[in-house]
Amino acid sequence: MEEYYVIFAERMIQHPAVKRVCESDFSFLFAGQEDFTTIQPATLSF
Repeated sequence: MEEYYVIFAERMIQHPAVKRVCESDFSFLFAGQEDFTTIQPATLSF
């Protein structure tokens, strides 16, 4: 018997880590820029 689990996107996006990833700008990764000094580190707040 196969089991399936449902993950609700709305709840997942509310998690701070997932929200930070979703709101990040990754366009430099696809623009051919190889200068990784422009990457802004994530700010952690608890």
